[in-house]
Amino acid sequence: MNKISLIIISILSLLAMLAGGCNQAAASTGVVEVRITDKPPDGVTSFVISTDVIQIHKADADDNTWITVFEQEESIDLLDVMGIEQVLGNCEVDAGTYNHLRMHITSVKVTLEGETEARDATVPSEWLKIIGTFEVEATEEATEEATEEATEGTAEEEGPITVLTLDFDAAKSIEITRVGADVQQLLFKPTVKLLTRKAAGVETESLLLIINEPEDESTVNTPELEVKGVTTPDAEVSINEQPAEVDAEGNFTAVITLQEGLNQIEVTASDHEGREASRILTITYTHVD
Repeated sequence: MNKISLIIISILSLLAMLAGGCNQAAASTGVVEVRITDKPPDGVTSFVISTDVIQIHKADADDNTWITVFEQEESIDLLDVMGIEQVLGNCEVDAGTYNHLRMHITSVKVTLEGETEARDATVPSEWLKIIGTFEVEATEEATEEATEEATEGTAEEEGPITVLTLDFDAAKSIEITRVGADVQQLLFKPTVKLLTRKAAGVETESLLLIINEPEDESTVNTPELEVKGVTTPDAEVSINEQPAEVDAEGNFTAVITLQEGLNQIEVTASDHEGREASRILTITYTHVD
């Protein structure tokens, strides 16, 4: 499963407001950092998503009240950010519970294999809306002394981090309609899951870990299951604590044996810099006579 990542870094922010259209935050705040990463589906040589606004919604706010965390025109070719997480911007936000995230899509352009010019994909809705609850936590109230340090650029950022990942299934996010060999239409149909995790400190770059097969919460009828994915080259991968072989491009695969009923599969990647990433899949094995 491919992904676009928006990472919400929830820390007590003692820094001045960052550029990029941030709304003014209250005293108890966290920092929102937006990142993006992905791999395009087969048969596509570029998959460019353009956005100009990303907003989040606080659970106790009016339905029409949104907090802008990113505001500038940005075009991202998902092929170019394969294996990394491109930071789009960051911003202070109020600490508290949030329940929606939305991205304003201005255009989607796709270049198909064998073609040199990008085609415009139809975007049914200009706002991509994701429903999911997450917490932005502040560790403590900012003191006058700390605020002065922040103004002078000497303060350190501390506190818990809430990481949000928009996990796109890119192969399902573009629908290609053909008549014979001719392409009639490209339709952008984003398939997204919102993943959350907690971390400590401020992340500057996350370790890539994408699970291509199997699909989470799927049901299979054979006990042998092949797990495929991609990580950052030179990373080590284990699946249920068993090592998986990783090639020079970061692709990995392994076959595991399932027990009848529910199975939890934990895929973990780590590198020599001490970074780690993990995904947990729930797979149901149903025996068929």
